Amino acid sequence: MEKRNDYVLWFEECDLTSIPLVGGKNASLGELLKAKIPVPPGFAVTTKAYTLFLEQGQIKTEIFRILDGIKVNDMDSGEEASKAIRALIESTP
Repeated sequence: MEKRNDYVLWFEECDLTSIPLVGGKNASLGELLKAKIPVPPGFAVTTKAYTLFLEQGQIKTEIFRILDGIKVNDMDSGEEASKAIRALIESTP
């Protein structure tokens, strides 16, 4: 049975060991809290939740198609791909 922490972790639950699950920024926010440094309340969506979203939203293939169109030395190409992927994610229920 899947649990809440398969998909969401509060910043308080994050630390440097959480990087594969929530990324470096969220893990760092957890570390700041552990060091008693004020951080606004919040949570991290896990990579498992993100992967499930891509699969159930059936957008993974489209994202890879967009990424295949990037020209390595062309910043505008990367920017356009980023905008297209963001729009795709935002429009997926």
